[in-house]
Amino acid sequence: ALCHLGIAPSIARSQASPRLRPLAEAQGHRAESEMSTTAVESAAPAPVPPAAAAPAVVQPKKVIPPEEECKQLIRDDPYLGPFLGALKYRFHRYKETKRKIEDYEGGLEKFSRGYERFGFNRKEGGVEYREWAPGARAVYVFGDFNGWNRGSHPCTRDNYGVWSTFIPDKPDGSPGIKHGSKVKILVHTATGEHADRIPAWIRRAVQDGSVLFDGVYWDPPEAEKYVWKYPRPSRPKNLRIYESHVGMATKDCRVGFYTEFRDYVLPRVKALGYTAVQIMAIMEHAYYASFGYHVTNFFAV
Repeated sequence: ALCHLGIAPSIARSQASPRLRPLAEAQGHRAESEMSTTAVESAAPAPVPPAAAAPAVVQPKKVIPPEEECKQLIRDDPYLGPFLGALKYRFHRYKETKRKIEDYEGGLEKFSRGYERFGFNRKEGGVEYREWAPGARAVYVFGDFNGWNRGSHPCTRDNYGVWSTFIPDKPDGSPGIKHGSKVKILVHTATGEHADRIPAWIRRAVQDGSVLFDGVYWDPPEAEKYVWKYPRPSRPKNLRIYESHVGMATKDCRVGFYTEFRDYVLPRVKALGYTAVQIMAIMEHAYYASFGYHVTNFFAV
């Protein structure tokens, strides 16, 4: 599901920069419990896409987490004892990935705001589209705005595998892409396939009487934008996370509603003493039995 662009798994695993090894790689790697410290030290990182004109970067020596840090987990939960090797490996990969985010992306907070730079974003005089697709041979944007012409709006590629194009406003000042209009991209893959795809950073996707989903350019006028009604909750002293899925939070054989989740589930979560709610699959997904792992894109609701 993460490879919905049909280019390379890496496009679905990075939010902002091809120089960054993805968090998903550290989370998804199958680490055997008997992995020794030596094996961790010799684990080579996945190669990052090269930059043609980028200066050489001196990588600091890898630091293996002290064994004591992981042993504290074992003391807290002895059932984790047989998995000490895997815990050390994953903790090492976490710290390595965090360091790269801090070195190349300016920190976690800035890294999390990749949506401000990728996908469709309103700029002075038009709309900019950017997508990281290092394995693509060509990328085109098309949709309602150009009569679904697959060749009129090509993207250009930079040294880091980021494709971009700019759709200027019309002479009368109206946007080149109307709010609510459907858009897609055409990807020429390395294997020669020409595939229509929903942009990875699209903000809305719809399914209108078909098995196929369409991306929707979402840029409502100020009068139609949602205005927050309540203040942001204060930061809790201790984090206790309750994992949930809105569509499956009902005893009936149907898709649940946000209002039902608010009325029936959230009061229970609060009563149990949880301080945070992790909602699975806010992103649109066609198959609810997947728990939201088979998403149609990353950010559309």
